[in-house]
Amino acid sequence: MTIPKYDEMYRAFLDCLTDGQPHKSKEVKDTIAEVFHLSDEERAVLLPSGSGPVFDGRVGWTRTYLKKAGLIQSPSRGVFALTPAGKQVLSENPNAKTTAGDGIFSRSWLQMFSARINPPEAALVFPQSASGGFLLLVCHFP
Repeated sequence: MTIPKYDEMYRAFLDCLTDGQPHKSKEVKDTIAEVFHLSDEERAVLLPSGSGPVFDGRVGWTRTYLKKAGLIQSPSRGVFALTPAGKQVLSENPNAKTTAGDGIFSRSWLQMFSARINPPEAALVFPQSASGGFLLLVCHFP
């Protein structure tokens, strides 16, 4: 199987944390690899720079975006847990894939940036996996 892109692993990452307990990074990576039926050889494929495995890097980006969106937290280094917002996203959308374009993850980005921008403005951020950049839409409400 092909190593999934970071935005294809959002749901699998969140599902690893649904028991309400903190989980070590290795546990999360192992569970995600099982969900996507990745072999040890696929998990060992290195980045072109040789600096580390592609899979580990993509899980890292998945974690970064989920944390920025407020869906997960890190109570200590290398340990992750679902936040109340993460629980809410999962409970309201039990069958959704939670990828960047399905609207669910986008709402979380909206909530995250809305809290950081002075009202009455709101922002919507869409990670653009093809380009590696972001599309940021900021709206001002009178």
